[in-house]
Amino acid sequence: MTHQSPISWEQAESLSNTPAGASVIAEELTGTAGRIDQTFLATGEKLMACVQLLGQILTAFKMLEDAYTSEEMAAACRTIRAVGEDGRKFLDGFVAERAILSRIRSTIGKAKGPMSELSRTINMIGAIAINARMVAAAMLNGSEELTVFTSDVMDLSRKAAATMDEMEERYAKLLPDLTLVNARSEHFEKRYVGSIGGLSERVEVHLEALDRQRHTNLALGGEVRAMSSDFSGRVSDVVSALQIGDATRQRVEHVVDALKTIAALEAGAATAGDDPLPEDEADRRWLAELIVLIQDGQLEAASRHFTGEAEAARRTLTALSADLERAFRQAMAKLNQAGPTRAAPLADLDGEVSLTVENLSASTTECDGIQRVVNAVEDTVRDLLESARMMRQIEHEVRLVSLNTAISCSKLGADGRALSVISLQLRELTGDMVALSEQVCRPLGEAGEIARELSEEECECGAEQVVAIENRGREALALLGGVETRMNETKALFDEVGPQIARLAQDAVGVFDQQDEIAAELNATSDRLRSLCDFMAAGLEPAGMETAAAAKPVLDRMRRRCTMAEERNIHDQLASEMAPDGGAPAEAA
Repeated sequence: MTHQSPISWEQAESLSNTPAGASVIAEELTGTAGRIDQTFLATGEKLMACVQLLGQILTAFKMLEDAYTSEEMAAACRTIRAVGEDGRKFLDGFVAERAILSRIRSTIGKAKGPMSELSRTINMIGAIAINARMVAAAMLNGSEELTVFTSDVMDLSRKAAATMDEMEERYAKLLPDLTLVNARSEHFEKRYVGSIGGLSERVEVHLEALDRQRHTNLALGGEVRAMSSDFSGRVSDVVSALQIGDATRQRVEHVVDALKTIAALEAGAATAGDDPLPEDEADRRWLAELIVLIQDGQLEAASRHFTGEAEAARRTLTALSADLERAFRQAMAKLNQAGPTRAAPLADLDGEVSLTVENLSASTTECDGIQRVVNAVEDTVRDLLESARMMRQIEHEVRLVSLNTAISCSKLGADGRALSVISLQLRELTGDMVALSEQVCRPLGEAGEIARELSEEECECGAEQVVAIENRGREALALLGGVETRMNETKALFDEVGPQIARLAQDAVGVFDQQDEIAAELNATSDRLRSLCDFMAAGLEPAGMETAAAAKPVLDRMRRRCTMAEERNIHDQLASEMAPDGGAPAEAA
């Protein structure tokens, strides 16, 4: 043994049991390590909670962006546009039907003049028939044939008059019905045009407003996502920086373990853990002094490193907390400034769909009314044409009777001349009757054809079609409303979670501020260990081969526990200075 300790073993043992002794210092450091672990763990937990909440925001806004840019959203907008287009088509169809109805009315009106002329002609036929009977009755040598003639003419005249009455009755009823329906349809069209005429344009304006609102929300959502992603990364970086706490705790625990070895040396233990301790008392004292020297260096370096790194982490954490609070406050102001998204555009679209359905339902009623009149026109025109056909039949019978009478009158000489003239007049008037009935038939036939074509066309504004349009419109609005509701829910989530994140970051700063006390405590303990080192190892000198060899198992175990390069470097430097022949690390280390 070449080393001579400046104090006796009894002095060192006595000193280790004082507040400045190794055992007391080890106990203090154990408490410090626990507080380091508790403080940094609590800080890390709060920051990880921030990361989780930031993840919720990122997920919510990502889902919102997906919904905004989805094909379903685009399809809903197309459907709403189609509702506006359907309203326009229905309007066009209704206007076209009303125009056809006006044509029917106008065409039927053309029969009014010929109908009046026909009525006058039939009245004249009736008058001549009466005159024929009177002439025949005055003839002294009248025959049975003349009596039959006058009776037949009267019957045919009455038949023509009755047919004419039916025609006039039907015709007189038809025109007012058409006029009434036309007037009502015209009134409806004006109202319909006013509400539906610009529907497509209004829908497009509302959709453009909704699209601008959606782009605003997407832009805000993008900003929030970028901000949340950035802060998530920064928080994760701070959490990584907090590894200094775990590293310092480990280094302190290594110092504590080494200081406990001194207690084992003082107690005369043969081993420290599984490693043998020197048997020679001088070697044991020398090893205790070397351990104090090494751990003084380790604790001083750990304390210095912790103080610097923890202060840097606190500055970063404080800046992060301030940035979080400011950024979330600004983001919430922007989102709230945008207002609830279920505002004017969507409400206006809902109103347009309701208005469209209301008017389309009303137009369905009007279309049904037009169709009923058109059907009535068809039936009436068919009856009028049948009456005109009967006029031709009457004309044929009158002509046949008058020809027979002309033959009979020719046999009577001068007496039959008057009746022969009457017979000729009847033939001419019945010819006029047929011509006039044909003039009546032409516009009526044309009107009937128009009515038939109109009635055969499928009405595009039927009740089923209106219900289908309403369902499509409501479904599209529900989808649009669902996305806007999701946006409002996302905003609400942000309003709720944002302040939580800011508070958690502030709380993390508050918890982390305890590291000042821990650093001060660690520095104070390091100073006491330095005092102990100065007292115990003031005269420590390099050991000889035997002493170094005896200390080697303990020194190797201490080095193996070093998990950081700086620890190993300090250990190697101090151990190799005092034990040049035995302080070098073993190969296994």
